[in-house]
Amino acid sequence: MTTRPWMPMLLAAGLLFTVAACSSDDEVSGAEGSASAGSPSAPAESSPAAPSLEEQQIEWAGRVCISRDRLTEQVTSLGQNLEFDLGLDASVLDQLDRQLRLQVLRVGSAASDLGTVLVTAPVDPADANDWLLSFTEAQEDLQSAVDTTTGHLDAMTSADGLADGLSEGLAAVTAGVAAFEAGKALVSTAQDTYEQAREEFAPAFAAAPQCQSDASAPGA
Repeated sequence: MTTRPWMPMLLAAGLLFTVAACSSDDEVSGAEGSASAGSPSAPAESSPAAPSLEEQQIEWAGRVCISRDRLTEQVTSLGQNLEFDLGLDASVLDQLDRQLRLQVLRVGSAASDLGTVLVTAPVDPADANDWLLSFTEAQEDLQSAVDTTTGHLDAMTSADGLADGLSEGLAAVTAGVAAFEAGKALVSTAQDTYEQAREEFAPAFAAAPQCQSDASAPGA
């Protein structure tokens, strides 16, 4: 077979290209391996530490003070706004419905909030039940008066005539007064419950920023 003069050159060029390609692949692979080996792995995110029992008690004490003060404020506000001029103008019925309904519902909401906070006391459930027994009874009396008030307001707004509307409006105001009295009784019961709580958790109430006002601070 005749060997053409250009074939050795072509074979040599192909061999050179193959060697160069393999060398390039090895370098890239080695570089990637070095980069991978040298890059630090992302640190695992650590979960936040659960609050200690002491921190839980302080947080709970703060919520008790906030809720108790809000209940006192709403009951006081209701007592100061129970005078309505039930004239012969039908617009007074709308005014009565807006103002009285809003106020009694706020009192009921504040009472419910405080009860919700108290039931989460970080103590043995049996102790919490002892605290909540009298509070729950007083809260039920208040809620009954709130429901009676809103019931008369509903009847007032759906009355056929002005006379019937005014009659239901007067009954709503009377029920609102009863809600105010029930609210005062609940505030007194809440204070007794608060005293028991701060006796049990004196350090927590002393440390809670929300309990440092003259009205809320332990020992006040």
